[in-house]
Amino acid sequence: MMDAAQREKADKLWSMAQAVIGLPFRTFKHPAFEEAYRFSSQFPSYKLPSEKRLRTTLLDANYETVREETEKKMVWDKITISCDGWTNMNGRPQMNMLHISRHGELAHRHVDGSKETKSAVWIAEHITKDIEERRPPNVLQFVADNASTNILAGKLVRERYPHIIFLGCVAHGLDLLMEDIGKLPWVKEVVNDCKKSIKFIKYHHMTNAIFLYFFSNGATLLKPAATRFATNVIMLDRAWTLSSSLRRTVISDRWISWANDPQRPPQTRTDAREAKETILDERFWDKVHDIVMMMEKIFVLLRQVDSHKDFLDQVFWESWECQDILKNLHKSTELRSNIITPSSCDELFLLFRHRWNGWTNIIHTTAMLLNPTYLFDEERQEFPYHSFIMRDFQEYVTLFAKGVLQYSGDELVQYLHDVDKELDGITCLDGSIWTHIHREKLLSERCRTSPMHCIDQKRERKSSAVLNTFMKSNTQQSILKQRHGTEYGSTSNPRDAWIPDDVLQKNGPEIALSNGDRVRVKTWDWTEPVSVEEVLEDTLQARTMRNALVDGKLPVGSTEPMENIVYYDDLADHDFRMIAKCL
Repeated sequence: MMDAAQREKADKLWSMAQAVIGLPFRTFKHPAFEEAYRFSSQFPSYKLPSEKRLRTTLLDANYETVREETEKKMVWDKITISCDGWTNMNGRPQMNMLHISRHGELAHRHVDGSKETKSAVWIAEHITKDIEERRPPNVLQFVADNASTNILAGKLVRERYPHIIFLGCVAHGLDLLMEDIGKLPWVKEVVNDCKKSIKFIKYHHMTNAIFLYFFSNGATLLKPAATRFATNVIMLDRAWTLSSSLRRTVISDRWISWANDPQRPPQTRTDAREAKETILDERFWDKVHDIVMMMEKIFVLLRQVDSHKDFLDQVFWESWECQDILKNLHKSTELRSNIITPSSCDELFLLFRHRWNGWTNIIHTTAMLLNPTYLFDEERQEFPYHSFIMRDFQEYVTLFAKGVLQYSGDELVQYLHDVDKELDGITCLDGSIWTHIHREKLLSERCRTSPMHCIDQKRERKSSAVLNTFMKSNTQQSILKQRHGTEYGSTSNPRDAWIPDDVLQKNGPEIALSNGDRVRVKTWDWTEPVSVEEVLEDTLQARTMRNALVDGKLPVGSTEPMENIVYYDDLADHDFRMIAKCL
């Protein structure tokens, strides 16, 4: 046992080691440090590992351990692959490969590009490698900044995997938009004047001390960073907030005494006079106010997309609102200067549209359409681009279908089944609801008996087959629930899903069921070419009823009241096989 003197000496040795090495104080509270110390103290003969072993074998072993544990925690069912180029301290170009899922982000690997030309083909090769590693059905999109090589790489990836969408980084696009706006002469002049005045105050000890300790109550001015123009907006906003303190600073006796000191260099006195004139100019502050107000919506949008918040379904709507604000900014009653005119608003509108076209994507409009906020908000239902959004949605579903057809068997079944879960319970503008239209057993059978299994058929026809399956349950579930007390398809028996929709345009044979009913099954004539557009046009209509096996007195597709339709939830296996043959 240690006595008090020995314990005191040991504590001092640890404290000295911590101070000399520069270890953070929290190191001694970290569970990993405590565990290592507790285990090692059981063996008095134990010696610490060498620096070389720590740098090499032990570091590699720990890396693999952490990697394996992280992989176990993550679920790679629907992921985004992202790449980002950077330069290390030695000036060597690197590229990080990130895998992002609903459970978090993983820095999967980094690629040394010092001996390679960072072309679109080179980037696409590494993206493809990661896609194959995670399996293509599990990858939804590829995200990178808006550089031309990345855009071309996205096209190359999409040629091989049609369902994987390239998504330009919205945050990068918004920052480029701010840079474009900052280059406008009437904006650049105000930003430069503000930057020059703030730098003068910040870079001189006396002026900064006068401002901080006598007038600002501890609030500091912010300097812009060289890498992102958005920091100029932050600088302007902080300067506007502290404008009263800045005015009091430059008219104070301390400032005047320091700025007019004959011992100061002439250039310093000139800069002090110019900074004072700028800060006391009311027109300058009116322009700062208007520019901050102009950039506010863009900056808020940038902060939203540059966070860990799920914002994909809001990007298109918020971008459209931002565009509308910029276009009509000259009508605002809060403007204080004359720099925001109809012509300047036209400039802003054109710049925004140029960058918006770079970051917007069909996946944004599709996500917006499936957002309940958009579906139920009256203002958003009057959105003028609704038809445009519907076209994007149709295009995305088409790409999804073409991509899915590259996979077969259980992969296809599981992929459609997962998509089904995502769409479950989402109500559309026409009142219809996407429901579970696939059950694993049903899909397994259908993939073996339907034209989807005939991989040698024309892609257009195969796409129509998948689309018919994918969009099969666009039906007014709310009416069904109101009249029957249950939602169609909610039964545990999935066989009702065999019943084709009225999108299937050919009448099949009459069948005698085991219970004595005689019904006619409607089928699709797969020998005739059917375009994707025909399927989409029909299936997206609001339905007052679902095609079902009905009483022999009612033909399939009848517009009789809903109460007259008979839904068979408990068909015999024999009946089920008979219907399957007709399909």
